[in-house]
Amino acid sequence: MDIEDLLGQLPPPVLLLGDLNAHSTSWGCNNMDNKGEIFEDLILQSNLSILNDGSSTYLHPGTGSTSAIDIASVNPVYIET
Repeated sequence: MDIEDLLGQLPPPVLLLGDLNAHSTSWGCNNMDNKGEIFEDLILQSNLSILNDGSSTYLHPGTGSTSAIDIASVNPVYIET
């Protein structure tokens, strides 16, 4: 079973969280990588909204560089404004 099948079987609300090491400008990274493209497509196909606000979620201990590779998403009807 893949994640698309799993998401299709879950009743809302769905909260999808992960340390995905996926890079996309959609959640605050400076660039896009293959994992980021795959996860972005999954989010769109599953009608999820990204909860990340662009802030860094990871601090590299050796270099001190930061990135936003941990992602949180949810069904948009469950987001309070």
